[in-house]
Formats: sequence, structure tokens, C-alpha cells
Amino acid sequence: MSRLICFLFAFAVLFSPFHEAIALDAKKLFRGTVDSVVLIMSFDQNNQRLVKGSGFFVDDGKKIANNYHVIAGATSAAIKLTNGSVYKINTILGIDTEHDLLLLESPVQGKPLSLAQRTPEIGEDIIAIGYPKGLAATLSTGIVSGVRSEKGLIIFGK
Repeated sequence: MSRLICFLFAFAVLFSPFHEAIALDAKKLFRGTVDSVVLIMSFDQNNQRLVKGSGFFVDDGKKIANNYHVIAGATSAAIKLTNGSVYKINTILGIDTEHDLLLLESPVQGKPLSLAQRTPEIGEDIIAIGYPKGLAATLSTGIVSGVRSEKGLIIFGK
């Protein structure tokens, strides 16, 4: 999972209603949010897989935030849910190549994560749930080690 999508997911979770649970019970937080995370797979014109990455449902549950590089150069893409169901992605809603961001329209409704309403503080607990190297629904924990601003984005981490 790229650092930016980790940032976005962690930022969404950190300030969601689940925030207080991070320090109390990472297992409970994982169970409450894992179904909001998807594996995104891109394919070439021969239907050969190019790249795998993690994304998550936002807004109305029909939108998925992801990194642009996961679909760059692809001719098709699909998502895989934690229950194993796979769906073809037909619509790209927005691309920001400068920040490596992508917004996709999902063919299915998912459980959306709410985005942050404030900037995190150094030392706050954080988690990342994703599909690193395609491995199903993994959990990593840590703390915010730094907060920086880069061209209108707030970046935290190393």
C-alpha cells in the first residue's frame, strides 16, 4: 500500500467515530472497518494483472479512494471485497496525478469511512488496514511521527 493511501486511510480512521477505540482495542477497530477496505487490481489489454493496491469506501459508499498509480496505464480495473467478491470498475470519478490520488465509482455499495475533520497530532495512535502486495486485509499499528504540509495536503508519518 503506498504511503499516501496509508495516510488517507489512517487519516480517515483516526478521526472517524472509531478513533477512541484505537488505543482501547485494535481488534475491535479492525472488525469495524475491514469491510470498508478493498483490493484494487488493474489489468492490461490482454487481461494480465498489472498492479494491486488498497482502497477504501468514502462518501456515500459508492466511491472508492485509491492511488492513481494503481490504474495508470491500465485498460481495466476490478475491486475485491473482504468477502472474496470481485467487481469490475467502470467509472473513474476523478484523478489527481500530482498527488497520486484517484476516486473510483464502485458497482456495489460499501461501508464508507468518514474523513478527518482536524489535523492529527504527533504521538497519536494510528492504524492502517490494507492489502500490501495483495495479502488479504492486514493490520498495522503505529503513531503519528510527524505532520507536514505539501502543496495543500497534510502528510503525516516518517
